[in-house]
Amino acid sequence: MRKFCVTSSNLNGEIVISYNEKGQIINAAFTDDANISSLFWIAQHFPVEIEILEWLKTEKLAKVTEIIEIEFDHFWNAYDKKEGSKALIMQYWYKEKKTINKRPISDEERMQIMTILPRYVQRFKGEQKKYQPLASTFLNERLWEAEYERLQNDVKNRPYINKMTAELLGKWNVK
Repeated sequence: MRKFCVTSSNLNGEIVISYNEKGQIINAAFTDDANISSLFWIAQHFPVEIEILEWLKTEKLAKVTEIIEIEFDHFWNAYDKKEGSKALIMQYWYKEKKTINKRPISDEERMQIMTILPRYVQRFKGEQKKYQPLASTFLNERLWEAEYERLQNDVKNRPYINKMTAELLGKWNVK
């Protein structure tokens, strides 16, 4: 099974779509309430097969991102500060609780978190560990966003992003 997140300026929110091994749709869900213009757009462009989804991406009618499921334990172990309420942190991670900006953490954002996490945690080694925010604060206040943006904007770090993404995917046996 493959899962994708579809966004477009013509859509209110995102649509998460799952396809079976044959490339046929098995599930689709809006992440926000759909407005009437979103429904019209999706009626005209609904990707019932993965080839249509690829066409939407190629024609730049929508941004299509493949979703890679990242388990909470990967985050918990990488964050390296096991303090605070694990149950609360899991609620943020699995979209059961919204963050400070009233949005849940998306699948794409979880990938961003895991990309910057080794570098972020490295700053809080030794004596600095006491200054590392609790994992619940890190997620709720979306502290990874500034770090990820800084990383993306720094051209010399682009190879780091690609390397970390490849390593994470390899570690989790994702193809």
